[in-house]
Amino acid sequence: MKLRLSYDLNDRIFSLSSADRSGDCATVLSEPGVVVDFPEPHGMKPVGLEVFGFSPSLPLGREGYSVETDTLCYGDMTSATVVEENKDLVAYFGPIWDVPDYLYLLGVELRNATKHLAPLIPQLE
Repeated sequence: MKLRLSYDLNDRIFSLSSADRSGDCATVLSEPGVVVDFPEPHGMKPVGLEVFGFSPSLPLGREGYSVETDTLCYGDMTSATVVEENKDLVAYFGPIWDVPDYLYLLGVELRNATKHLAPLIPQLE
């Protein structure tokens, strides 16, 4: 899946979008500035990612990044019960203790982060 990057350095926002049209979105439960796009309402296949206030995670090597796997992670995926992969975007869902019958977006991974964020990375050095 090819992801198109757009960013705003002043507001510290980046967005990755695929050719798939977004019809819904959800915020990562523990990361209010991280939004994942989905192709239809109640869909679970991630098609886009927006990060508002990316300073804690960029440049790569800071919070949430694994050098070994070149993966940037947002959220806490430890209690996820459903994982939906769409090539380099992976969404993690699970229930929370007070609403066990509903799945929440617990986290998201961006695999091959260096490739997808390549135009942005030099801007941060």
